[in-house]
Amino acid sequence: MTPLAVTELIVSDINVPKQQVETAFETSQPIVLRGGATSLPAYRTWGTSAVEAGQRWCELGAAARTAHVMRSTSGPSFYGDMRRHEPYPLTVLEYHRTARSSTCTSESGVHLYLAQTPILKILPPRHEEADDGDEDQLTELLEDILPLPEFLPSRVLDAVATACSPPNKGEGTTTTRVEINLWSSLGTTSSSLHHDPFDNALFVLSGTKTVLLFPPKASWLLAQQSVSSESANHSLMDLTRTDEELVRQFPMWLEARALALEARIGPGDVLCIPEGWWHHVSSSANTVAINVWWESTCGRMLASSAGVASHTLRRCVQQLAYHWRQQVLADIPEDPTTVKLKAAAHISKDSLEEAVVSRLETISQQYGTQVDVHTIKTKKKRRFDEGRSEPLEEESNHQNSDSLGADGGGSFAAVMQALSAQELRGSLLRMATLMPGRLERLVMNASPLAMEMLTQKFEEADRIEAHRRGVHRDSKTYQKTYGTPQDEVHGFWVAAENHGQSFYDGFYGAFRSVKEVFDRMLDMKEQFAMESVEAVLTRELGVNLGFRV
Repeated sequence: MTPLAVTELIVSDINVPKQQVETAFETSQPIVLRGGATSLPAYRTWGTSAVEAGQRWCELGAAARTAHVMRSTSGPSFYGDMRRHEPYPLTVLEYHRTARSSTCTSESGVHLYLAQTPILKILPPRHEEADDGDEDQLTELLEDILPLPEFLPSRVLDAVATACSPPNKGEGTTTTRVEINLWSSLGTTSSSLHHDPFDNALFVLSGTKTVLLFPPKASWLLAQQSVSSESANHSLMDLTRTDEELVRQFPMWLEARALALEARIGPGDVLCIPEGWWHHVSSSANTVAINVWWESTCGRMLASSAGVASHTLRRCVQQLAYHWRQQVLADIPEDPTTVKLKAAAHISKDSLEEAVVSRLETISQQYGTQVDVHTIKTKKKRRFDEGRSEPLEEESNHQNSDSLGADGGGSFAAVMQALSAQELRGSLLRMATLMPGRLERLVMNASPLAMEMLTQKFEEADRIEAHRRGVHRDSKTYQKTYGTPQDEVHGFWVAAENHGQSFYDGFYGAFRSVKEVFDRMLDMKEQFAMESVEAVLTRELGVNLGFRV
């Protein structure tokens, strides 16, 4: 499967695509800028190899600076996982001499990768790292890097200009975090699959890079490390392996692969990578690049205060949990019997409702005796007070095929899946009239998943009724659309406007205690929501809390 190519723009002196670049980051879409790095002085002065670039770095006065170098004797793959890489700090001069020698080649089995060596790091005072002045920065190289291209965000350009103007000397105050880093490969190298907490512009000055990218929504498919890991932004997948090998260890790999994009960038090109996009970078020998990181809008907001971060976390978990619940509901198969009934030619509304009621009666008989709501509430409170997380016996026994994640055909939820909201309401209203005891047993024993679907179907029917009432207020629009005479529309909607309330009167009238059924609905919906939060935390963060949230 060949990944789709990243969108490309051609950059020239008269075409500085600032708006397109801003839009790419705002909409979280990677973009390649062909020729975007040619305006940098380094594109002309650093030559076409790591050896020539290293010579220039020494000429600029950076020879004694320390470079971040990783060393590998097991292959050209370099992992961000701190347990798997071997730091090998060298001065710029030592790295240059190594590049000129033959001691670091693919044939020798020794691989060096100069990675993420800071050229300039601008940290606002609010950052915990802001007072860390011990790290070497290759500021001498800025002579060949500035000015940065105009297509970068104005706040980035302003922050760099402020920091590099006398008398600041890199210490000017700014509200935007910006980092400029140096990267160099002597032989072929590849990085681990990872994402960064910044927006990123990667400038290639010599050599070529092939970058495989995955959108943030693919995170849960990519075997991401736990959020508690020191390498939380890295994947456990080794993308130098074949698809067959990856699938054996990570069954979801092919699903993730289908979402991949690929960018091939060479000298003078720029790849813009929005925050959160996973990327695996393969570099040819003698590749030299710089990158510019800056805080995204999301990053600045989260860094503003712990309160904002806490609120955002809560909102994010709620949103992800909601999407998880909707996906689980969407994956429920339709009840085959109900589907056949609906497919029957010329079946009337009354006949369909009668058949559905019969089907639901059969399902209700599977649940056995009526749930004792008072007993469940008492046990639930005791379990909560004791800090226990195991489900109640009644809660686990009554679910049958209505399990939280894999509802089988023939269950209450599967029948509802096969019906429209209006068909379900009509069938339940008929059941409430003909066999209220069976309806009570069916609903009071419904699983959390089935209860969520039931209430969502109710809400959908309410929205339809509200919409129709809105259309009635402009009956000419309704008449034009449906060709119904105005007097018939009026007569129909007099009945329809009372239908919603009459349904709930009839439905809840089947229960001995409206409060108990309402409480049961809320309990089951909250349990389903609780399961969704746990699933999201496990899937997105790699954390299994082992207790209810």
